[in-house]
Amino acid sequence: EAQHLWALAQVLLFLIDRAGSDDSAERQSSESPGRGERTIGSQMRRGIILDALKLLDAIACAHPLMAAPLIGLEAMSLAMREALLVTPDARTRRQACILLWGMCSVDP
Repeated sequence: EAQHLWALAQVLLFLIDRAGSDDSAERQSSESPGRGERTIGSQMRRGIILDALKLLDAIACAHPLMAAPLIGLEAMSLAMREALLVTPDARTRRQACILLWGMCSVDP
């Protein structure tokens, strides 16, 4: 079970990173026409990031021993950068804070 949850967590982190990359691509596409067709809408991106953060939180709550290894991943660092610093969506920032708070408050 832990291996499957670990794989799921990595997929969720990938989705957060990818949704953030699409956001960057969309911002660049406003400068260069024609690139925007390959990106998803900003509301869909926010939803993907928010849902992925909620699922990561559920994994961390259900398996607290996974919290420390997850925090140590470079992909988690990039995901938190995207969710806390880059996104303008307050709900996404709030969910990222809840996830980090929950992961950091786990007793080793």
